[in-house]
Amino acid sequence: MFGITSQLRRAVVSITCNIAEGFYRRTSDDKNHFYYSSLASSGEVHNLLLISKDLGYISNKVFIELVSDIFEIQRLLNGLIKTSSTRYYNNT
Repeated sequence: MFGITSQLRRAVVSITCNIAEGFYRRTSDDKNHFYYSSLASSGEVHNLLLISKDLGYISNKVFIELVSDIFEIQRLLNGLIKTSSTRYYNNT
């Protein structure tokens, strides 16, 4: 359980850290590199939640609530990536 908890914490922190780092990059490609890393970390969180549920560490109800939050985060990240790409191409 400690290993999963530790990895879950790192993955969650990675989501926000990569968004912050991408925000301060100059080009769309640089920004999106970090935004895609955030998206990958959200996938890792989803997987760790699934493992936690399967091992009985969290209930199905908690799993559904948290995965719903992860899907919303992924939706927002995809919007951020799309907006970043659109802004770049509209400014050239």
